[in-house]
Amino acid sequence: MSNFHEVLIGLITALIGYIVGWLGKAVTDRRRYHRARGLWRTLVGPDITIVVGQHELTEWEASDLIGVGDAQALSELQRFLDRIGVSQPRIAYGSRMEGEARRNDMILIGGPDCNRVTHEVMLRSEGTLRFVDPQHNIVSIQDASGDTVYNPSVEGGEGTDYGLLIRVANPFDTQKSVLIIAGSFGYGTWGGVRLAIDEAFLKNPLVVDQTPFECLYKTDVAGEAPQTSKIIVIRPIS
Repeated sequence: MSNFHEVLIGLITALIGYIVGWLGKAVTDRRRYHRARGLWRTLVGPDITIVVGQHELTEWEASDLIGVGDAQALSELQRFLDRIGVSQPRIAYGSRMEGEARRNDMILIGGPDCNRVTHEVMLRSEGTLRFVDPQHNIVSIQDASGDTVYNPSVEGGEGTDYGLLIRVANPFDTQKSVLIIAGSFGYGTWGGVRLAIDEAFLKNPLVVDQTPFECLYKTDVAGEAPQTSKIIVIRPIS
């Protein structure tokens, strides 16, 4: 009888351990889903594609070869997505992306100067925030609503960068969504990812309500890395 009691107690202990583990996972999953509210909820489906760009003029990009800033942005974004339960999103280069793949939910990393898909989506969006002339590497950002131009100034890993966060319906399939994270330089893109996963930003009413929006932000750059990012303007896109 004693051995039976010991076995029974062992089984009950194991069962309790399993239930506690299951409840812990359920709570963790619920927290992950809660963190994916608003901005991310419609961007974490099974067909999500992260599209990155490629720099042809390596001496021009302030954060170095093929956008080291963009690469860091991608890395931090992947870690965030893993924390909210999206562990293996598809990664594609804008210059190599097949036409049909554009119909997925997409997160576009990098501006229209280096990311062809960012260029294509921005051409088809109704926002008032634009890069001045990305085809000629003029990556200042213009606010057409007031004709204000924001000029980045980064040298030796120090200075100020600007960037855009734009969330719109995918123009290639309006049932899907697109999020653009694009700095003037790679530091701005990197800082944009940090802003997009920041709890305060995620609580913005436009973000929570999943309203199409455009956001211009300013990123302080120090020690070859983005520091704080400050929202200059955030507004809905009609």
